[in-house]
Amino acid sequence: MGILPGMCDDATTEANRAAAKQLVGDRSYGAVQVFVKDSDPIAGTVRLLLPMVNGGSREVELQWGDIDTMWASCPSSLPSSAVPEDAGPVPSKGATGTLLLSSGLLAPDGVESGVQHDLTKWPREWAADNDSYQAVKIWPTKILITGIAIETGATQEYTVDLLDPAMAKPHQGIKADHHTLRLLLTRDGCAVFGQIFSGSHHRSRSDVSAAA
Repeated sequence: MGILPGMCDDATTEANRAAAKQLVGDRSYGAVQVFVKDSDPIAGTVRLLLPMVNGGSREVELQWGDIDTMWASCPSSLPSSAVPEDAGPVPSKGATGTLLLSSGLLAPDGVESGVQHDLTKWPREWAADNDSYQAVKIWPTKILITGIAIETGATQEYTVDLLDPAMAKPHQGIKADHHTLRLLLTRDGCAVFGQIFSGSHHRSRSDVSAAA
């Protein structure tokens, strides 16, 4: 049975929700898809990139496990050893996943900061799940991916159009869940993200962390 972030199951998440009601007072949290730009195990801090509604990102440095700013254990999925009573060591640099961040951080003084997040109602209420979808047939003219090349260690975001044959292979297998994507890019597409082109079709890939 999964008990740690990255392996959350329903039973653990519900148990953590009950624990949070006792631990966090009147604080509330919303889920944000984050990228760990850096972490300091000595200071116990993490530098996170948070996706913004305008398509960019915001960098913040937080004390890992501080309930004033985050709930680190399940239902957060950012891989760590966090449990309700102990956040454990800081997550690794380059890790990605959801992290529940406090309403005080996401909307200080009730004013939205522009960070993409779900409803800041946890743990008292679950955010509304939009599980109703309808298929819509479209003829796409652009599919823009904005992100950060993981393998280069870069932190600057760049954008490619997956429908541009000069930049990307026509057929891509992508799951849009804000976690790491593996894209098949041309020499020019790799160059956009500062990735060295290997010259091999099967290896001409860039790992990109989606930011929008």
